Amino acid sequence: MSDSLSIKENKRNSSLDILKLFASFFVVFIHVNFYGEFGSVVKAFASFAVPVFFITSGYYSYSAVNNKDIKKLCLRIISLLKILIVAIVLYSGVYILINGIGDYAAFFLQKKTYIKFFLLNNFENTFFTPLWFLPALIYSYIVIILITKLKLQRFIPYLTVLFIPLFVITFLETRYTLSEAFYRNFLFMGLPYFSAGYILKMKADKVKEFSSFKVLSLIIISVILFVILYFTIGYVNPAVIVFSVSLFVLSLINVKTVDNAFVGFFIQKASMYIYIVHWVIWNLMCYFKLTVNSWLNPLITLGVSLLISLIISALSFAVNNKRRSQV
Repeated sequence: MSDSLSIKENKRNSSLDILKLFASFFVVFIHVNFYGEFGSVVKAFASFAVPVFFITSGYYSYSAVNNKDIKKLCLRIISLLKILIVAIVLYSGVYILINGIGDYAAFFLQKKTYIKFFLLNNFENTFFTPLWFLPALIYSYIVIILITKLKLQRFIPYLTVLFIPLFVITFLETRYTLSEAFYRNFLFMGLPYFSAGYILKMKADKVKEFSSFKVLSLIIISVILFVILYFTIGYVNPAVIVFSVSLFVLSLINVKTVDNAFVGFFIQKASMYIYIVHWVIWNLMCYFKLTVNSWLNPLITLGVSLLISLIISALSFAVNNKRRSQV
């Protein structure tokens, strides 16, 4: 382990926050597509983005699980529930504006809406679909809490076996018409990636011994593999998994710290803000006919999302500082 790494290890690794911010850009590109075949390629490649968030959650949960700190894990669930409620209220307001209260009521009065949501954490191809990540992560935490309560933490690394059904379902999706809800949920995406992050923290000492050159080589290989798989069989999941994990490892071994408190706060929080607001911005752009063309729309949506995230971060940072000063 390098001297610079040992000096910085007690500070927050902003490299992981930068990685999440980078991943959030591609979440935007999943929902707001570029033009033509290029847009399809970018959307497929962007599927690495959400796994990064699950891996990060697993990585940061290792200590709490190892120390049997159930309270800390529960607090994370509460925090996610607050974000989910705010997001649903925000999305509901935009949905009603665009489609009317009648359509909104009809959607939420259907029994299948709740069955799909509670079983698969997914509203399935609806206006609310982008929010699937939050309940999937909440469910993942619930499973981890149950495992911890039962003192079965040693089995958490074995949850990566769930990559197998993920491979199968995503492969079948390339051949048949399947709903994304069957794999974009806590069971087949949340838990295996969460477990991968947990393992990376558990083996942190060995991970830090990896050279940047080797990890970068693996990233390049995964991109090449992605291109080959995309333009041959149309099945890219193996490449996406390797790319997601390799990017995360690269962020672990290249530790960056941010001295400016606000910049660090913004980098830490912006990815979640962008994830929540970009879909609202895009739909409002469409509703008010502010779209330009399919080359610029994704970039405009991202730019506005970044600006709003910066404003929210500035307000939150100011409020937090005021609270500290009053303590």
